[in-house]
Amino acid sequence: MSRSGGENRIFREIFFTAIYCEFKQYLGGIVSKFVDYVSIMDI
Repeated sequence: MSRSGGENRIFREIFFTAIYCEFKQYLGGIVSKFVDYVSIMDI
């Protein structure tokens, strides 16, 4: 029982890390587009 609980915790950590990385890349893409848009507006 405790072994499977440890495996679940590891799986959950891997799962959340993957989601966090995807979210960071997605957010980074939005931020870079926004920065490009603002720099175009400044000119």
